[in-house]
Amino acid sequence: MIRQIISALRNNRKGFTLVEMMIAMVIIMVGLLGLVQAALLTIDSNMKNLLRDEAVRISEQALTGELIDTSGTKHEGLKNLPVGNDTLPNGTWPSFIVARDFGGALNKQYTVSITVIDLTPDTSQKTKRLQVVVGWDHKKETPPKPETGREFQHSITSIVVSAL
Repeated sequence: MIRQIISALRNNRKGFTLVEMMIAMVIIMVGLLGLVQAALLTIDSNMKNLLRDEAVRISEQALTGELIDTSGTKHEGLKNLPVGNDTLPNGTWPSFIVARDFGGALNKQYTVSITVIDLTPDTSQKTKRLQVVVGWDHKKETPPKPETGREFQHSITSIVVSAL
């Protein structure tokens, strides 16, 4: 009777062989690795967008609102400063660092650089160009930009004309 059972098991070929199982596992692993890579690219793209959106908010605050740098110094919005006197001096101002916390898991620092150029120095009506450049790093895969010394940057420009 035992010989009949062993003979029946040898003749039963309904299962998968070890080689077939290994090939199936390799195919499944390649598919899963592709899905993981796609997920990582999506996360990286979302992070770049999040950092860029925050840089846009910081540059808008530098023009219209109030920024507090990492040392606690307040920087007033440029739109509230008078154009015609020395409170809005020409040239590139000293840059400062603004820190942002993203949900407690990520803390990024942004470098803010402001440049003021007098477009009409010889007339009674003053016109100045205000440029705010905000720079940040993400993975440090590209060389830093000269304006901010950071990997990425966002720039916003405004023209301010003094009242007659």
